[in-house]
Amino acid sequence: METSIQEKIEPKKQTEKERLEIVEKKVEIQKKRVEVKKEQLNIDEIVIRRKIALDEQRTLIDKISVVRGVLSEYTIDDEKTILGSEPILVPIIIGERRETVINKLMELIERI
Repeated sequence: METSIQEKIEPKKQTEKERLEIVEKKVEIQKKRVEVKKEQLNIDEIVIRRKIALDEQRTLIDKISVVRGVLSEYTIDDEKTILGSEPILVPIIIGERRETVINKLMELIERI
């Protein structure tokens, strides 16, 4: 009877094989944790890259809007407009400068 009481009180000693199995399980769990952390970091990196890409696209769209606005601006041509008549409008940017602005606009559009 004393033996059975001692067996209950003293935990059973683990064999070498059982300890190795426990260590292997712990190692597997740690590997899985590392894999999960890597996946989370990859997901975070993808989210950050998408946010940066969206910000860049918004910036490009803003630039395109400004350049387009500049190209669509007109002013009254004082030399050709007769007082009291309908004004004759001319673009603010004309000639080679206008071509340069149009080329820049096309470059911005191609980036999108």
